[in-house]
This record gives sequence, structure tokens and C-alpha cells, in this order.
Amino acid sequence: MRVSKKKKLGIGIIVLCLLAGTAGTLAYLTDQDQKQNTFTIGEVRCSLEEPHWDEKQAKNIVPIQTIQKDPYIKNTGINDEYVYLRVFIPIEKVRSNASPDAAAAQEMFTYQQSGEWTELKDVKEQVRLNDGKEYQMYVYAYDKALKHDEVTVPLFTEVTAIDFYEDQLEKETLMIPVQALAIQTVNTGTGNTIIKKAVSAYQTYVKQQNKESLPSVKE
Repeated sequence: MRVSKKKKLGIGIIVLCLLAGTAGTLAYLTDQDQKQNTFTIGEVRCSLEEPHWDEKQAKNIVPIQTIQKDPYIKNTGINDEYVYLRVFIPIEKVRSNASPDAAAAQEMFTYQQSGEWTELKDVKEQVRLNDGKEYQMYVYAYDKALKHDEVTVPLFTEVTAIDFYEDQLEKETLMIPVQALAIQTVNTGTGNTIIKKAVSAYQTYVKQQNKESLPSVKE
């Protein structure tokens, strides 16, 4: 079934850097700078970058449109770090080529993951953010530990809207929040490879975290 009329959307991004670690321990979110959207503890610091993100390109997009979006992390601290990205894909109940006969809850955007990131599939879950909407949360660990000033490759380079049918999201704004997380490598994580240690460190973090670690969405 072809789309006879394309519905225009708005898409936004939220970048939030969550940082963790003090020597010999795991400690989380004790200081924050709202203006910089950055949390810092000890010597563990990171920044979340998207050099090709253009807010103008993201306005009034249409189904199956692709836009540039290339999140990556830079270690701006001193300590070596395991780094992670959380991606929150909005879920809406719409009719599309995947569900032509009736509206169904669907993730509104797709992307192609880079091979240097590993998805932590056991922590994939649907979450409700403070805007009251449902998102599918994906978590990825970088396959290498980052030293000072080192950067990851982008997790992906573009996102594509699904081919949903017209006039279903009147005056709707869709957000794709992205979070970066950094955890010191010293005394965190177990295993015989970097990625196993990174996954183990993240699992320890998850046991300590709460809903306040989820991004705050402002429309």
C-alpha cells in the first residue's frame, strides 16, 4: 500500500553524558552541570558529540526520510574508560507497511549499528520517559577502552523514519534521546576481554542506578 500523502514530523535530540567512578569504587551522579548537560565525578569525564547533526534537517521530515545523526564519545578525563551509548527510539501506535490493516505500536526510526559497538541485548527494554511517552531503549558498549582524548567511532551515521501512513501523528514531535556513559576501567568489570569487562562494569552500574538516570525529555 503506497503512501498517498506524506505526514511531516519533527525530530529532536537530547544529549546527556553520565559519568562514573572514583579510585577503587563505583560512584554515580553526585555532581551535575545542567547548562553543559554533563555529569562529572573524579577524573572520569566524557563528551557526547554529533558533528553532522543538523537541527534544520530534522524539521518536517517525512516517512522513509533519512537524516544524518552520528553520535560518538570522547574521553575528556584522565582515567581510562569503558564507554556506552543508550539510544531511545520513540514508539507510536501507527499503521505502516509493516502493519497495513490496523495501527500497532512500532519503533518510528531505524539505523545501522557500527561493528565496533556491541549491543547489550539483555538490558534492552521499553521505558517511559518524563514526557509520558514510550521508548525502546538500546544499550551499546564500545569494544575498546578509551584513553584520554581518544574517541569512538560513531554508533551509527544516520536514522531513517519508517514508512507509516498519513495523518496519524497530528502535531506530534518525536525525540531520539541519546545518552553517553563512562565508567573507569580500574577495579571495575571482570572477564578476559575488554568487551566482557565493559559489560560486567555496566551490569554493576545497572544494579546501582535508578530511574533518575534516564534522560529528561523537553519538547
